[in-house]
Parts: sequence; structure tokens; C-alpha cells
Amino acid sequence: MKHPLRLYLPTWLFRSIASIDFEAIYRKVGGQFFLLLDLDGTLRALGSRKVPQPIIDALYKAIEDGYILGVCIISNTGLKMLAGDVAAIAKELGFGYHACYIPNPQKPEPEAFYAALRKATFDTACEIEKLTNVVVVDDQLGTGIVGANRCGFLSVFVRPMLPKFWLLPMLIIKWLKLRKDLTILKKLGQEFPKN
Repeated sequence: MKHPLRLYLPTWLFRSIASIDFEAIYRKVGGQFFLLLDLDGTLRALGSRKVPQPIIDALYKAIEDGYILGVCIISNTGLKMLAGDVAAIAKELGFGYHACYIPNPQKPEPEAFYAALRKATFDTACEIEKLTNVVVVDDQLGTGIVGANRCGFLSVFVRPMLPKFWLLPMLIIKWLKLRKDLTILKKLGQEFPKN
């Protein structure tokens, strides 16, 4: 019998997108891959409108090195204000044909990830459910990582980027989610790398 928390187990743990070993992922996948990125807490700090330069640099390098086929930013936000924000971020990052955005995808439902892949691959006829070269990067086990595992995709769990100043209730909620995620990882015998 599989462990009931197995769906929460990511393929890799990294401190941030900037520290991801894209070459190792490329080797494990056996070639180029599609990257599905969560927005808030993963690509940028919660409440921030800017993506940190080290993350931008790491993504550009992975694209230039030929590891990434396409990128899609997915966010569970239903706020229209943030939806426009995501489109602006994709444009600002200059991914060109590499970027797209799926608003309010209802992660961890598999259809949210399949819809993102249809946009990232620009192919609605492709048998998305059979793709094996997909990597989901998220800062929450219960949304991105569970969804990736339900789809049979590889996953990267990163520590959430928290803002320096933010509304205390939202910060507490995010901290409690992280604490729960770290407890699950500990039960699965996993932990973040120290560096």
C-alpha cells in the first residue's frame, strides 16, 4: 500500500527557482521539458509585483542552455488585478513564445495543468496527458505538487518567498501553510537542502 502522503512528495526540493539545477532535471527527463511555474510565493514574493533578478537570470540561462521548451505561469488567484499582473510579468520577462498564463486554474485539479500545457505547447491536438517532459514548480505541496503528482509530472518544491512587510493575517496564513508542508515533508523523510 502506498503511503497516504505520497501525493505530497515532490521530485526535488530547492530553496528557490534561482537554485534549481536545470541540468539535472534535463538529464532526468531525458531532454527538453515544459516548465509550469506558480506565481505568488514561487516566482515572486507574496504581495510583490517584481520577480527577483536571480530568478530571471536562472530562467533565462535554462532557456538559453536549451533545457526548457516552454514556460507557463499558473496562479490560483481569482483576482482580476493580479491576472493582469501575471500577463505583464510574462511580457516583462520576455519569454516571448515561451510564456503564457492560466488565470484561476483551480490547482490541484489535473485539468488546470493540462490547460496550462495546451497553452505552453501551443497545441490543442497534442495528447497532453501522455507528456512525460513536464516539470511543475510550486511553493505549496497541496496545490502544485499534489497536482503534478496526480498528472504524473515531475515537481519541484521551493520555499515560499515571503515579503519583508505585509499584512500580518496573510503572513500568518502563509506561515501556517509552510509549517504544514514542512511537517508533511518530514514525515516523508525529506528536507530542503541547506545551501
